This record gives sequence, structure tokens and C-alpha cells, in this order.
Amino acid sequence: MEDSESSTPELSTPPPPPPPQNSVDAVQNQLLPSPNILTRPHRQGIRLPERFRSPEIPFNQQLKLCTGIVHQKPRHAFIDPQSNIEYDICNQCRRNQQQRQEREHQRREHPSPEIAFNQQLKLCAHTLHHKPQEEFIDPHSGAEYNSCNECREYMRIRARERRQAAQEEERQQAAQEAERQQAELQQYYQDLWGHFDEYFPPDPNEEEDGISLFTYIFLTFRA
Repeated sequence: MEDSESSTPELSTPPPPPPPQNSVDAVQNQLLPSPNILTRPHRQGIRLPERFRSPEIPFNQQLKLCTGIVHQKPRHAFIDPQSNIEYDICNQCRRNQQQRQEREHQRREHPSPEIAFNQQLKLCAHTLHHKPQEEFIDPHSGAEYNSCNECREYMRIRARERRQAAQEEERQQAAQEAERQQAELQQYYQDLWGHFDEYFPPDPNEEEDGISLFTYIFLTFRA
């Protein structure tokens, strides 16, 4: 019995047939990496030798963003030298905030004396200078203006000078026009007198001191 069992040859199992191309197993085999592709780690994961590495910046020298004013400073500028606590605001900005708070506190504790209304400064609208409030009130009418009394007096003087200059210029133009009209009228009379002498010569029988009728009429009209 043992000889018969040992004499029987062992049957080898044939390899399984390959899966069809459209099956799930075939698709998974296509997604697997090819044995011809190197699967070693990438270059960035490898630590370079020290001679190729950039120098490391110390922790205290690293830049940090300040939340008080948008600027960057080294990290040691955010550490309080007394308490050794790191803040989000740099030491300079925290010092400035403390100074502003102290000034505001002093201003509330010791307010400045109130200035009288007449002594308060006001901006003049004419030459842009400051003067006390009383300088803008007219002493005669009591009305308040945007220009001080001195500037308004200067503007009145300048306006009066401009009016006088305009009146003098109009007077000179009127005098020149009158002289021109007078010259034209004299020239007209001279031309008219010449025409009378031409067309109405004096009578030789009349006396030397006498004048003709037309001459008398012309002189009367001229007067």
C-alpha cells in the first residue's frame, strides 16, 4: 500500500489564468508601480551635509511681526527684560503706549486752565494768521467777522484807493474826450467860416469896421 502511494506521481497545480483586462484585478495591477521605476526617497527628504546647508538663524534673531504697528523685529525685541515674558507687541511699541497712557492720565488729573472766550485764538480768513477772538469783533457794530479788524481796515483802505484810482482814470478820460470834441468843433467852425468867405465875400462898398449880414448870422449862431 505504501509502495502504491509512493509510486503515484505528485500532480502539480497549474498557475491561475491571468485576469481579463477589464476586471478589477487587472486595473489594480496597472495602478501598482512598475518594478523598473526607482522608489527611493526624494532629494528634499535627505539631510544635506553641513557644508551645503545654510547657516541656521538663532531663535532670538528670528523675525516676528508686531501687532501694535505692522513691522517686523527680532524675537528678542518682544521679550520684556525685567519679567522675561514674550509679548506680541515689541518693547518699543509697549513703551510708547505706556507713555501715551501716562500723558492722558496726567491731563485728566491736572487739566489746563480754561482760556477766556475773548482770548481764544481764531484763524483769520484773509491772511491765515491767528489772533485773539476779540480782534474779530467790530468795536462799533459789535458784529463778529471771519477777518480780524486790522485786515478789514486794510481791505477798506485798498478798496478806497482802487475807487479813487478808477474815478481819476474816468475823469482823465472824460477830459480827453471833451478836448477832442472841442478840437473837432473848432475845426468844423473854421471849415464853415472858410466856406462862407468863399461863397459870400465881403462887400467892398461897406465900411472897414462893418460886417456882412451872413457874417453876423454866423457869429450869432456860433455864440
